[in-house]
Amino acid sequence: MYSRKYLLPCIFLVFLIHTSFSLTCYDDYLEGADPTTRKVSKCEKENCYRFTIKVDTSLVKTNTVVAGCSTYRCKLANTVNKCETKKLEGTTGEFCCCNTDRCN
Repeated sequence: MYSRKYLLPCIFLVFLIHTSFSLTCYDDYLEGADPTTRKVSKCEKENCYRFTIKVDTSLVKTNTVVAGCSTYRCKLANTVNKCETKKLEGTTGEFCCCNTDRCN
């Protein structure tokens, strides 16, 4: 009898806690050096991600970063809270996923 009395308030409390703790991620495209200010977004997704491409050859030196919110990219790549790096002829690609605020 008592369990039914508290069931609805408990469900409401869980919903309220879930909606109040949304993840914030950097959500931007950067080229070159890291700027001092970055765009931040509240995410409805489970993870933040960062994809970095670094080119370091005798002809070209550049650094490009794409960051944002994701659920499926991180799960498909199986990189939640870790990074995966690939290197090919002077080019390095790194894909990272994480699930804490502004971790990307």
